[in-house]
Amino acid sequence: MNFNLDRSQRTFQKEGAMEMKEGIKNDQDLPEKLTQTSPQPEEIMIAGKRISRLGDRLIAVILDTFLMGAAFVVIGMSVASKLGGVTERGFSMEGKPAIITLGLTIIFGFLYYWVLEGLLGVTLGKAIIGIKVIKKDGTKSDLRSSLIRNLMRIIDIIGVYLVGFFIALLSKFRQRLGDHLANTVVVEVRVGKSLRALFIILWVFSIGGGVWFSYTLHRGIPKTLYTKPTAPAPSAPEVTTPTIVSGDVKIINFRFTESKDGPVRPESPYKPGDKVYTDYNVIGFTTDQEGKLHLLYTLTAFDPAGIPLYPPYKHELHKAVPRPDEPVSGYFNFDLHPCVPSGKFNIQIKVHDSVKNTDSEFIRSFSVEGGATETTSRLEFRNFQFSLSEGGPPVTNPVIRVGERIYSQCIIAGMQFREDRPDVVIGLKIIGPKGETIIENPELIKISDSYFYHPVTFFERISAHASLPSNAPRGRYTWKYAMTDRVANTKVDYEANFEVK
Repeated sequence: MNFNLDRSQRTFQKEGAMEMKEGIKNDQDLPEKLTQTSPQPEEIMIAGKRISRLGDRLIAVILDTFLMGAAFVVIGMSVASKLGGVTERGFSMEGKPAIITLGLTIIFGFLYYWVLEGLLGVTLGKAIIGIKVIKKDGTKSDLRSSLIRNLMRIIDIIGVYLVGFFIALLSKFRQRLGDHLANTVVVEVRVGKSLRALFIILWVFSIGGGVWFSYTLHRGIPKTLYTKPTAPAPSAPEVTTPTIVSGDVKIINFRFTESKDGPVRPESPYKPGDKVYTDYNVIGFTTDQEGKLHLLYTLTAFDPAGIPLYPPYKHELHKAVPRPDEPVSGYFNFDLHPCVPSGKFNIQIKVHDSVKNTDSEFIRSFSVEGGATETTSRLEFRNFQFSLSEGGPPVTNPVIRVGERIYSQCIIAGMQFREDRPDVVIGLKIIGPKGETIIENPELIKISDSYFYHPVTFFERISAHASLPSNAPRGRYTWKYAMTDRVANTKVDYEANFEVK
């Protein structure tokens, strides 16, 4: 154990020794407790560095745990969107998707600790607190020692880190089991204020970004399927033993309805922006030895060009069957984007019976009228119009008074996508009668959300409003939009005029 004493400390010890000589002749005259000295816990040093306190390590673990929680949410939502299990409030932790989610989260967590501690000696939580993993001889931690240290975490973590805590508490250098086997220790390091602030920002951004990504992913998935076995008739006898059913799975009784659980919809074309409601039944499934069915649904809606409107929605159903002759009901509901073209659309429903390993596919068509027809590869404004109230009728030559509000709306088209995401910024400038700028906002509207469906007819509606200051001069004004597509690196302007009296 190394102790570094500066000159003032050595002088103090010398003077103290002289004073003690005068009063006490030898160590035998001293009480036993005074002759046995040991450093306080916060003074334990190794290789010139102070051993970190267990409280600091606990806070670092808590910070890293929040990161693991964000990773779990991102992984869980991503897996559910691909394999099924999305619920109204998130994703389900049942079946195969749950196993994959937990497995991928554990792998991510292990790699996070192993690689960062092996290469840098710190995780993000440790960096924020100001502690670092090093070897006991004072040299830098490496991937081999980090691997041993973090493999043993599976034991240290037992009882919410109680095992690791008590081992470290009884250790001279506060080493948990992983530290003992890897010959590592955790020490304090100085972190500058600016660097600590950067780590905190990175930590907040990682958690917030993960939650926002999961939210946007969940928001982009339609509430398409809710499956439940049809309730048994009141007179049906109670099932006390498993009912084993064998058959060939089929989809029957498909209907377009007016609303969820509503009446049958008359045969007529849909229009862009409408919501499509359907329901159907599944029969012929096979049950296992416990009388349970195991079905995997895959549902997709396609436009006339065969482009899916949404990612294929998958859902697993594992249920005990109360009566073998009762079908299982399902629902598939989705919205038609305003930019869909006219023509024949298809709904595809696939059901896989995992017990018998058989599949059934069902396709039903419907038509859309009044769809988008204009296509363009150039960035452009379309159908610009003023109005004197929000959502009000268009006005060709609008005239307003000072202090009143003027509204506008239009369509933008021709934006380019990078990985299903545009990057368009629209600025607004209102120019007065003498060419002076009255109002200016260079980033009034930003369009950067992810769009799974963006056909050649894709467009987006935008709207804005403005109120002139009370001292604005009367005369002819110019409403000027400046739109920039950062993906295509193109820019286009649009101008329209209105009067102020």
